[in-house]
Amino acid sequence: MAEGLGFTLLFNLFLILSVVLAVIVVELRNLLYAAIVAGFYGLVIAVLYFLLQAPDIALTQVVVGVGLQTALLVIAISKTLRVEEGSRGLRFSMVWLIFLLAVILIFTVAYDFPGFGQPVGRVGQYYVENVLRDVGAWNAVGAIVWDYRGYDTLGETLVLFTAIIVALVVFRHAHGKGDEPNR
Repeated sequence: MAEGLGFTLLFNLFLILSVVLAVIVVELRNLLYAAIVAGFYGLVIAVLYFLLQAPDIALTQVVVGVGLQTALLVIAISKTLRVEEGSRGLRFSMVWLIFLLAVILIFTVAYDFPGFGQPVGRVGQYYVENVLRDVGAWNAVGAIVWDYRGYDTLGETLVLFTAIIVALVVFRHAHGKGDEPNR
């Protein structure tokens, strides 16, 4: 899938859409609308992960970054004011500063990358060639996930369980309280 002009155009379209949605989220004064647009932003990021052939990360992004995050933000916003109050001048300059820093970071990191579609490293090849000798497991996928990438898997599991616990706490608190939101 990662070949051709059509893929490059589609990928760049979703990249541009993600930047546009991020700016919209920052600039919206209605916090509920900002939370909804942030959910769409998360969906665009999930599509980008899928286009980069990482469906597991895309699925996690949909569950946590779209569903759970949007639900938590909507619940939190329902307990507060819906419209942000404050100065726009400082906020606008902060958006441009963050944008400028992001562009510098992207060009700094992308400068050293190999061409699109080329392997970043030979790590995957090493895994395939040495899994039986290093780990002694016939199941290469299980060996990679649990032995070679154990800390990464532990971190992903920790993020998922933390998100579930936070959601349960927030939903329990929201269900148990009969407080009216401040409007």
